[in-house]
Amino acid sequence: MGSAAAPWMFDWVEYIVFVVMLCVSALIGIYFGCIKGGQDTVTGYLLGGKQMSLIPISVSLVTTYISGITLLGVPSEIYTYGSQYLTSNLANYLVGFITAFFILPVFYKLQLIS
Repeated sequence: MGSAAAPWMFDWVEYIVFVVMLCVSALIGIYFGCIKGGQDTVTGYLLGGKQMSLIPISVSLVTTYISGITLLGVPSEIYTYGSQYLTSNLANYLVGFITAFFILPVFYKLQLIS
């Protein structure tokens, strides 16, 4: 008979990678938050001093919209219920267009954050 498979566990290499990534993330946060400073006001912090270009803002918006839950949930949703889920993504394009060309210009003109 076959032997029972042991549960998968982190090896020392995975622990090292995990700790290094955690430390690098913490050091970046400490550097920009405490040492470099830069943002003296809440508005400067929230809006980045209005110095950011289109690319970092776009990447930030896309990564917050496509979360880990989406990456894990959508394949299982499609596997369980079929590809009809993809038709709901058509609405995402319509909503994105309306938001980009009608709602965001109003927010920008009024200098609103959210």
